Amino acid sequence: MAQKIEKAAASLISNTVKTFGLTDIIKHKKIPYKNIYELASQYPGTGIGFKFWRKTWPSNSFYVLQDIDLKGTRHGNAYGILYWKGIQQSNTPVRIRNGNKRGVWRYDINNTSVVLDNGLTYNASDLSAYKKHVQKSGQESEKNEAE
Repeated sequence: MAQKIEKAAASLISNTVKTFGLTDIIKHKKIPYKNIYELASQYPGTGIGFKFWRKTWPSNSFYVLQDIDLKGTRHGNAYGILYWKGIQQSNTPVRIRNGNKRGVWRYDINNTSVVLDNGLTYNASDLSAYKKHVQKSGQESEKNEAE
């Protein structure tokens, strides 16, 4: 009789107590839209030399990123040279305003090459391939979340 009670208790406990794996505990929040600092921080060299523009701007209007001061990967200060309708507005970098707004920024790699501290060099074609890889992995993770 005691054995049957123990089996029933073990059965009830196994059905009511859920064991969590590492993937259940650690779930990264997928942010569908990124601000300028998140876009720049995912590249080596933090996007220096990239073109950034707002999606509502007229064609041929953009900032060329000259300097970025990141505070983590989501916040900071960015400075660039503004080109408005193809005309350079100043010779000195100006602060890029509203860089924290999500979903309004677009970017282009702009023939940039990056030399890291360890001597590795990435040219524009390497960065373009990385951009395609990042976009592809983002689409796959969205599909997995939908399922």
